[in-house]
Amino acid sequence: RYFMLKFALNSIIVFDFEEALSFEGETGPYLQYTFVRINSIFRKLKEREGFEEKDIQTLLSSERIPLEKLSESEPADFWDLVLYASQFEEEVLHSIRSMEFSHLAKYSFTLCQKFNAYYHLYSILAEENKDMKRIRILTIYYIREVLKRALSLMGIPQPELM
Repeated sequence: RYFMLKFALNSIIVFDFEEALSFEGETGPYLQYTFVRINSIFRKLKEREGFEEKDIQTLLSSERIPLEKLSESEPADFWDLVLYASQFEEEVLHSIRSMEFSHLAKYSFTLCQKFNAYYHLYSILAEENKDMKRIRILTIYYIREVLKRALSLMGIPQPELM
């Protein structure tokens, strides 16, 4: 599905099975892999620390989120990711108005790229500082929820494992 959605309506498409099924590049499996990767982090948090997803509400309501605890280089990457994710509804409306669902597809791909770059730079599971870990858990939860909605709108399954 993603392979077809990523093209503008007036594009001439030459379907390539290898490209469509690849885990690299702008493909549906890449988006699904990112979704599975986030689920895997939550699974590991549960196994290692007993963290349940229902604990997200506790993390949100317990006290203010100490964003000043972000490491020196992290604020720019954090805000880039979160602000980009917050544009989801705007992208959906843009796709609907223009009847070009390639906008949502490209937005979703870029969101996955931004998440994977962030995750590569900033550990979640190995983070020892509780405030930092809390910020990162809330961040990836938010990204996963946005990605889940995007995948659902595009008709792309959200597997638990790959």
